Formats: sequence, C-alpha cells, structure tokens
Amino acid sequence: MSKKTASKEAMVFAFYSYKGGTGRTTAAANVAACLALSGQRVLCLDLDLEGPGLSIVFDLLEEDTFQLQKYFEGNYVIKPEDFLKPKVSGLEKGAGSLWVLPASTRLAGTLDTARGGKLLSQLTKLIDIAKSELEIDVLIIDTPSGFGDLSALSMYVSDCVVTLFRFSRQHLLGTAKISDFVKKNDLRFIAAASCVPLTDSNEKTKYVEMVKTFYSDNLIELKEDDSLKWRERVIVKKEGNKSQAQTGYEELAKRIIKELNNQRKK
Repeated sequence: MSKKTASKEAMVFAFYSYKGGTGRTTAAANVAACLALSGQRVLCLDLDLEGPGLSIVFDLLEEDTFQLQKYFEGNYVIKPEDFLKPKVSGLEKGAGSLWVLPASTRLAGTLDTARGGKLLSQLTKLIDIAKSELEIDVLIIDTPSGFGDLSALSMYVSDCVVTLFRFSRQHLLGTAKISDFVKKNDLRFIAAASCVPLTDSNEKTKYVEMVKTFYSDNLIELKEDDSLKWRERVIVKKEGNKSQAQTGYEELAKRIIKELNNQRKK
C-alpha cells in the first residue's frame, strides 16, 4: 500500500499522542483556531470515535447532526451542513475560516468501523469532500491515543504527524516508536511536549535529552496553564493579553504554516 501524493491545495496534520492526558484534543482545537485567525481555511476532524471530545472543547451542542460514526458505518452521506462553524472570538473579522466535523459522544449504535478495510476508503473520500466543498488549506485530525487502526490510518492519510507527549518514560518511549513509524512512511514529524512545568528542573533536562535521541528539530513546549486547568476549551484570541497556553499553541500553528509554505513552493 503506497502513500498517495499529498495535495498542494491542502495539507493534513494528524494530532496524535501515544498516551492519554496530553491535552491533545484541546491543542488540536486551539491550534485550528490559531490557524483560522491567521487567515487559513481549516477543518478540525474528530477521529477519536471511542472517546470524542472536539464537540466539548468547541462547546457545540450534541445534536442529531453529529453523523460521523454513521458515515463510517456506511449508513450516511456527509452533507455541507454537517461541517459546523464554531464561535471563535475575532474570527468573524478575519479572512480565515474554521469548520468542525465532530463525532457523537452518545454510546449507542457504533459499529466496528475498521471491519473489511472500509474505513480507509471512507476516510479518504471524506478528506476529498472537505477539500472540494470547503476549499480548506489545513485539515487537522484529532486521532485516538495509542496505536490502533484509527490512529494508524489517520497518520497514513496525513502529510505530517504532530505528536504530543508528557515528560515521562512511558510517553517518550512510545513517542520514539511512533517517530520510527513516521520515518518509515516518509511523513513529516513535529514533536510537542505538553503540560510542561513553568520552572526548569534536572528531571526536565533529562527528558529533553531523551527527546534528542529521536527528534533533532526544535522542540515545542506547551506550558502548564491555569486557564485550562478546570475546563478544556478554546482560549485563543486575536487581541489582548495571551496566556501561556496560547503562546504555545501559536508556536505550533507557526510550525504548521511553515510546512504549508514549504509544500506550496513545490
């Protein structure tokens, strides 16, 4: 199975974490908002079908229009109105756009979507629909944590894997294995340390050295932030004082824009 050529019109970024607890979904939502505020046309897709959270972070009401599971089961045709536009402060004044395709958090009625290899063709078709209907620049996929069918396929259809991890042995050893998978499949790779303490320590220095054994680029750090402590939500804004978290999300968004610009030069 060979990797398809990446589209020059849009790039796909899989937001992934080997272990849970990294704030991956919250980061995916906030980076998507940062990109839209910078003028990009962005779709954020929830592929964590067993534990979806984008609808919660974007504060979208659970409605019957959350049809993503039914689509992957082959029982539904995605329509333009299924791509929802969340409210993001300042976005209405800019040139960018943001859509969310959330998954339902309801427990009943989800089938084995990976059966028979149908998921890959459905996912590829969905990406093509998003590109043609929305004319997006960026697709951000919120993947499940761990390494199962959905996370692997999310990476397979992507141009770049954005991996979030905490400074711990479990997180880093798992992330190192994922970096090997990414290299073997000729994908781009961005690493971001999440929930990083504000003060440096000998322990942090030790883990940073571990990262250097499999990642040579500049490491992005998403600092601990009390503004996200009690509720996962979109906190980015175009103007005014910026939180520690927003600074990290903007840095990650800039790295994604750099990848976009490199792709457009080809």
